[in-house]
Amino acid sequence: MVCWGYNSSGQLGDGSYSNKLTPVQVFGLGSGTVKEITAGYQHTCALKTNGSMVCWGYNYHSQLGDGSTSDKLTPVQVFGLE
Repeated sequence: MVCWGYNSSGQLGDGSYSNKLTPVQVFGLGSGTVKEITAGYQHTCALKTNGSMVCWGYNYHSQLGDGSTSDKLTPVQVFGLE
């Protein structure tokens, strides 16, 4: 999966806060193929074909679903999905 553009909160998932003018690979997606993606205000999430979900980017209001409030520059597992 690739992302590009504004990256003030790590929402591109490449491990940086640097804006990108061209597509960059999202790091750390782990096993499983991405089925769907969605983007919110400065964060991104991916639903995988195995039913798991990962998110990355801005997390001040815990919108990434990992139980924290710190930004994540690469994907983290969303907890509590069945």
